[in-house]
Amino acid sequence: MGNCVNMDRSPSHVLESADFADLLATWTEYYTYEEDTTLADSALPAPCYSTFCSSVGGAIPTFLVVAGTLGILGSLALAIALVMCFRLWEQTGLVLTALSTALFATILPFFAAGISWGWTFGDGLCRTAQAVKYGCLFAQGLLAAACVCPAPKAALPSCLLPLVLWVTGFLLAIPVVVIHSTGKDGEAICALSQAPELLWWSLTHVIFWVAVFYILPAGIALAKVALKWQRAGWHPPAVVTWLFYLLWAPYGVALILNMLLQMNLLAHTCSLQEHLSYFLGLSEGLGVLHCILCPFLVLGMAIHHRRAAQ
Repeated sequence: MGNCVNMDRSPSHVLESADFADLLATWTEYYTYEEDTTLADSALPAPCYSTFCSSVGGAIPTFLVVAGTLGILGSLALAIALVMCFRLWEQTGLVLTALSTALFATILPFFAAGISWGWTFGDGLCRTAQAVKYGCLFAQGLLAAACVCPAPKAALPSCLLPLVLWVTGFLLAIPVVVIHSTGKDGEAICALSQAPELLWWSLTHVIFWVAVFYILPAGIALAKVALKWQRAGWHPPAVVTWLFYLLWAPYGVALILNMLLQMNLLAHTCSLQEHLSYFLGLSEGLGVLHCILCPFLVLGMAIHHRRAAQ
């Protein structure tokens, strides 16, 4: 995930956008140029600097550590509730959602350490951490949809369908593994590779994100208007599901804008990239809050439901 370090860009390349695949990816100081002495000064493009890191970068490690700690505690509390209340164990999707939230929260301190002292955990753990991050998000997105729209009885068994969705979520994170690596020449960063041959992998990642976090919720919303599902047993109320989607919705918009910049479909201006830098970082920070809010909300509603049923 993101590191607030200076990343030089050669003037021979188009002005590249922020690293969208890192947690709060724009914590990295992008859009700086390394002077090429082989070119005349007049041929060099004007340098663009992001002020995101200098403005809020000092608070990022603390935010990640606090969010990760609270997320782990919330997931642990939810797990204890699942153990104590057998009926909740019948909600396989809820169990896997809690597991995904716990995994997501667990990796946040690693990225906090990477921001403070540089990524020293190696390329393998860099790719693994990115896979866990996005795999958890995709899995939770699919499971949230399943909670709002439970499968009919004739479909897969109720305990099997959530497992299939959970595994599918991690499969959707494969492009993230491909496009991430540690920095060149021993740079202590874990960031998105800007190699041109990986552009289609980046585009595939954005397509998966749009499908899970925009198309799927929109389809569910339309279906909810047209149909009425008969539910048996308890399911997490829709407010928790939609909260997860809403927290990550702004980040999806930032991903799309970033992809358009990478494909040269938007003008590469310093002003646009500066605003996108803030938009990417702050919107992903908003999304991270899901690992704090969702477990406690589900736990509170489960306790309320149990008391009401007594």
